[in-house]
Order: sequence, then C-alpha cells, then structure tokens
Amino acid sequence: MPKVWRTVYVSKAVGAAGQNLLSIAEILGVSQSNNARDGLTGLLLSHGGWFLQVLEGDRGRIAMLMSRLERDPRHTDIRVLAEGEAPGRAFPDWSMGQVLVTPQIEADLAGQNIADLDGRGATDLLDKAAGRLKAMIPA
Repeated sequence: MPKVWRTVYVSKAVGAAGQNLLSIAEILGVSQSNNARDGLTGLLLSHGGWFLQVLEGDRGRIAMLMSRLERDPRHTDIRVLAEGEAPGRAFPDWSMGQVLVTPQIEADLAGQNIADLDGRGATDLLDKAAGRLKAMIPA
C-alpha cells in the first residue's frame, strides 16, 4: 500500500468564517468538492476563531492546496504543525469531515486554544475527535 502525505495546520478565521454554521458549511461544501476531485481526505475542526485541519493524500496535491489556502481571505496566520508520510489514510471515506466542538473535545483541550497546540497535541485531538465521529456513524 503506498504511503500518504499528511499535513496538520492551524489558521485564524477572518470575519464570519468559522464563527457560524453557515460559513463553515460553505467552506465544507467547497472543500469536499475540491478534495474529492484531487483525491484528498481530511478533517476540519473550528473553535474559538481558529481552524484546525488535517489533510491527507498525494504530497504534491497537498502542496498545491496549501498554496491556495495561503491566498484564501477567510483565514490568516496559517501554521503547519505536523507533516510527513503516514502508513495510510486515517479518514479514507471523508473528502472533508467536520468535527463540532463538544464538551468531550472541550475536555480534551483542557482550557487550551487550538492555536496553542503543537503537532502532537493537534494530531491527538483530531484523532480523538475522528474516533468519536466514526463511532456515531452507522456501519
């Protein structure tokens, strides 16, 4: 099985982006379409005016997406927290999944802002959130 590239980044939402469900739904709709086209998968979490996202797939395709994201006016201060090869996709069925911040995720954050997480903390949080999301989806 070929390895996949995984990038985890955080960015600051600008204006209404990330502040209400409509703006997040618009972001997800475009992301799902573009990622399906480009063979990318991932997960998006928004909280406290910040986005935390993991992308996985072809390294070149992720690099092109990151370049587009740098020009996207809906967010700023993009910081890559972790990236590298992974043995497989953690989110093979999600062109872009979304996690809502629940009391469980609030507890996982333990009072931290997602902008303050390091690569390991961000990856752990996304893995826990994805596990809970997968558990809610009927097989």
